[in-house]
Amino acid sequence: MIKITGRTEKGPVRATNEDSYSIAALESAAYVQDPAYLAVVCDGMGGENGGEVASMLAVEQITQTVRKSFRPDMGPNSVRDMLVSAIVSANSVIYAKAHEDSDLYGMGTTVVACVVMGDTAYIANAGDSRAYYISGGSITQITRDHTMVQMYVEQGKISPDEAKNHPQKHLITRALGVENEIQADYCEQSLAEGQKLVICTDGLSNYVNAPGILELVNRSRDESPVDALVDKAIQMGGSDNITVVYIDGEQAVEVRETPAS
Repeated sequence: MIKITGRTEKGPVRATNEDSYSIAALESAAYVQDPAYLAVVCDGMGGENGGEVASMLAVEQITQTVRKSFRPDMGPNSVRDMLVSAIVSANSVIYAKAHEDSDLYGMGTTVVACVVMGDTAYIANAGDSRAYYISGGSITQITRDHTMVQMYVEQGKISPDEAKNHPQKHLITRALGVENEIQADYCEQSLAEGQKLVICTDGLSNYVNAPGILELVNRSRDESPVDALVDKAIQMGGSDNITVVYIDGEQAVEVRETPAS
């Protein structure tokens, strides 16, 4: 049984919130005990107006596309194609909007889009927003950051520890709306009882490390940890917008369905 909750905050420094997220239940077949769900998390960039517009457009377009395309009998390949197509569609919408309005030129957004169906999470992403997988006492980042420092780490130019405070830490190499084409990464992750996902923008991951996220999730027990995670990021000096979606494969069905935020 699935429980999904989310929260977004502009934080104590930023004047506006350039993050957006959505949680939505999808159509289910009569023989399926748990319906499928969609969660989308985006972190906009391009100035206060541009970032906010880009993230909201992405969330709206991806949610709309998935809701129209989803079928309860979809196989893994079809879910993958649906998610990737939804992200490509959102990229086109944002790119076109940015070129129609000079005030929005250069805007873009990261994205993590996740469909949970049965005991599997299907995830597509672009940018540096993340998905973490938690099972018992371990936590694993299952998305790859599309950033300059991640590229440097993979090339052996810097160590993972050096990447944490690198001056180019915030330079992303892939985002929706920046170019007329986008390539999203894709992965699948089991989500059986006792296993969890945390999807977040870098407003969380830059201030609360993976062990800290794990500790707060495990401490929450039967409660959703989203408030504790957001509050911890603020406590640690978080100067960015913060968005967290928590997916728990163990709880009774409870979904807070939200529009673009």
